[in-house]
Amino acid sequence: MHLSITDSDSSERVINAICSRFGYNDTVEDENGQEIDNPVSKEEFAHDRLCRWVTSQVMKHESSQAVRDAELAANESIGDLDLGS
Repeated sequence: MHLSITDSDSSERVINAICSRFGYNDTVEDENGQEIDNPVSKEEFAHDRLCRWVTSQVMKHESSQAVRDAELAANESIGDLDLGS
């Protein structure tokens, strides 16, 4: 799947919103405790977060569908129980 925002103003707004929402920092500490420029660009960070969110939504949807399908199957098979009555 490929998503793109063709309007550069909108693209910047979306990237900034995602970065702000998920805590992107322009600088990070390296292994020596020194503050350095973040090696992950805002665009990479936003792309990663958006992909994670989409994956999460698909998983939630498919899990809900699986539960619904299992409940339907259980309800259909409950009539097959021979309880000796």
